[in-house]
Amino acid sequence: MTPAAPARKMTKMILRANASEKKNLMAGKIEKIKEEVCKLRVDMDEFNLISSDSDASIEPPVTDVIEIEEPIIVGRDKQILRIMESIPVQAGHCTIVHIYGQDGSGKTTLARMVFNHTRFKDYSRVWIQCSGNFRLHEMGKAIISQASGEEINGDSNDDMEYVRKRLDQLLDNGIKVLVVLDNTQLSWDDSEKLTDLLREGNNLSEVIVVETDGEYDDEEDSEIVWRFGDTREVKSGALSDDMCWTIIKQRSRFEGRLFDKQGLEQIGAEIAKKCEGSPLAAAVLGGMLLYKDATGWAEVLNNDIWAFDHISEPFLKLAYTSMPPRLRLCFAYCAMIQYGHTIAKDDLIYQWTSLGLLDQSDKFSMIHLGEQYIGMLLDMSLLQTVPVSVSYSTVHTMFKRRWA
Repeated sequence: MTPAAPARKMTKMILRANASEKKNLMAGKIEKIKEEVCKLRVDMDEFNLISSDSDASIEPPVTDVIEIEEPIIVGRDKQILRIMESIPVQAGHCTIVHIYGQDGSGKTTLARMVFNHTRFKDYSRVWIQCSGNFRLHEMGKAIISQASGEEINGDSNDDMEYVRKRLDQLLDNGIKVLVVLDNTQLSWDDSEKLTDLLREGNNLSEVIVVETDGEYDDEEDSEIVWRFGDTREVKSGALSDDMCWTIIKQRSRFEGRLFDKQGLEQIGAEIAKKCEGSPLAAAVLGGMLLYKDATGWAEVLNNDIWAFDHISEPFLKLAYTSMPPRLRLCFAYCAMIQYGHTIAKDDLIYQWTSLGLLDQSDKFSMIHLGEQYIGMLLDMSLLQTVPVSVSYSTVHTMFKRRWA
């Protein structure tokens, strides 16, 4: 048995949602979630999917790599350069950059690279998880909260005039703002409203919009598809097979494997071709392969699921079916929670336990097992990190859509 994986530094998880959702609706929503989870438990019991040894292989194989804190991003230098070139540095200017592409093409990762770029180290950086719809008032409140640390709650602050005045006060003080709107779409009218809200005095304001989807020209050599006024659009394109293999090696801690690395090189390169250029597919498969031996790698490569054309994103199906059955239940619970709610790691584990999704065993306490499960979901990119004051986010948007 391999030694336990090192403890991860986790504080909170964000489960994306509309931030304006009223607290008095939560009790009913939680009850509905409980009913859905109970139905899942009945279904799994009926098909005998929960066995006594279902948690037998949640540990990764022995490696000489302790942990990879920040993954190396591959294949995005060109897009980053284009984005930086499209953002002018001048006072009183507001630029909106739209990042679009297919699900799993790395839109959020590209936005994160811009967010963390040294060019914006002196900016007040704001990351807003959106529910898909544009709500100027909610975005204004979120910008104020993250840029100033001020919590805006209660009906007295719900008028748009207050938001405008408070934001104007901040911007009049010369604050430079970088805002990322993740998982949304902006029409031309929305873009104009947001530009007007952030253009004040001598401040610099940059807005990065991560599109949920969109109908755009899919020319491979057209990174910036069109530009109009102060708006730029950048496509997050596909990666090469070699780039996907690089991601898989990193996520599976391939270079640190002590016993079977030599025999896995060819298998892994073939698995990378199954990604079809999707960085998310490479990340999910790499995280899944972390927990498998050489036989498991071969089983992934030769799985019948790759032959079925009617199954979209087969790597997501593989990731789900590869989970220990009780982890599937815990993951299903996360997928049921709407976008936006902030939840402490310990609270999530407590909820899993209260619903009977975690069982104490001779090997692990429920707390340790819950932490291991969270670690596995992070390894497979099924939970996403958010580059703000809190540490982790919700189920990946693509998986949430397929789950629904």
